Amino acid sequence: MNKIEQQKGPSTLESQEKKKSIRPEPFSHDDEHLRIVLVGKTGVGKSAVGNTILGFKEFKSTACSKSVTSKCEKKKTNVDGTNVAVIDTPGLFDTELRDSIKEEIVKCVQKSSPGPHAFLMVIQVGRFTEEEKKTVDQLVEMFGKECLEYVIVLFTHADDLDEDITIKEYIESSEKISRTWLKMWSQISCLQ
Repeated sequence: MNKIEQQKGPSTLESQEKKKSIRPEPFSHDDEHLRIVLVGKTGVGKSAVGNTILGFKEFKSTACSKSVTSKCEKKKTNVDGTNVAVIDTPGLFDTELRDSIKEEIVKCVQKSSPGPHAFLMVIQVGRFTEEEKKTVDQLVEMFGKECLEYVIVLFTHADDLDEDITIKEYIESSEKISRTWLKMWSQISCLQ
């Protein structure tokens, strides 16, 4: 996970320069400006994405199929003069934690009080299943239909795509990805 790509976004060099200015700084609740909640299935890299946003390792992140995150965790930093709070959540559909997951994810709203600016839905390229399709429905069930206005889809492991395929082409060619995802195209990014 060494670079962030966005449709019509900054170049890799610009992204690397911005990373240099990221520094961990504690700040009070009153100073929070940007609150991001990470959601997605177990094992897709939510915690690693959180660490990338923060610019340093705060969330426990390992390559395994079992959930590493069992409780919502909130970490803060300052990125280019903007205070950022990242809230990591347990994996949706985790079979070992199923009963308590929704309740724990709803708690993330309290940790992002007065509410999140963005739900960063993390999906691994090549692992789009029925569970990912249901993620949108679960978010609506937990937070209401209005939450969809704040969903940003982030595909991890984009370097697993063939070199000549863009993430947009991947989405459009996948029979498993519904029109809901295509409607959110303006809010889709990749992390390699």
